[in-house]
Amino acid sequence: MSSSSSEECRSPVGLDCCSCCLDLANRSGPEDAAGGNGNPLGSPTVSNFRQLREQLVCENLNADKLSSIMRQDSLEPVVRDPCYLLNQGICNRNIDQTMLSILLFFHRQCL
Repeated sequence: MSSSSSEECRSPVGLDCCSCCLDLANRSGPEDAAGGNGNPLGSPTVSNFRQLREQLVCENLNADKLSSIMRQDSLEPVVRDPCYLLNQGICNRNIDQTMLSILLFFHRQCL
C-alpha cells in the first residue's frame, strides 16, 4: 500500500477506504443505488453515502469505541436502535446515525 493511499484512509476502522463502503459512496448516481428503478422512498442515495463519508473524516468519532463495536459478535443493537451510536458516545448528532449503522453493517460483512 502506498503512503498516499494510507493517508486517504482517515476515518475510524477504515470506513472511508474499504471496498464495500467505497462502492456505495462512489456509484455514478441514485439510480444505481436503487437498482435502476428510481430511489424508493426512504432509501439511502449515493449522495447520502458521499456526505456521510466526508463527515466520517471531519467529525470527531470515538475510534476506540467504534472499533470495539466492530469486534462484537453482533451489530444488532447498532442496527435496531437508530440512536445507539450516539448514546454510546461514539459520534455526535452531526452524523446521520442510520447511514452510519448501514455502513457499519456492510463494512462488517467485508472484514
